[in-house]
Amino acid sequence: MFKSTREFDAAVYSVLKSLIESGSLGESLPGIEKADFDDVCEHIIKTGFVKGLSCSRTMGDSLVIERKADPRITRTGLTFVERIERTEED
Repeated sequence: MFKSTREFDAAVYSVLKSLIESGSLGESLPGIEKADFDDVCEHIIKTGFVKGLSCSRTMGDSLVIERKADPRITRTGLTFVERIERTEED
């Protein structure tokens, strides 16, 4: 479970960078627990950081990601990544 927005944002950044580099959204990333990874994936889909994917939760609260097209980062997602990178430079 995330303990701060900074930690959550760092995980969002990692997932988005992985998508940029690999062109796909995997099942997990090293250093991010599965439940946290699912929370991040749900966030980036619902906030419009990526397109080509949709998601929903089952009655058991498991995340189901449906691929509609090849996942792609949006301008909003790129803006988020660039903001984090600028913050790291300061």
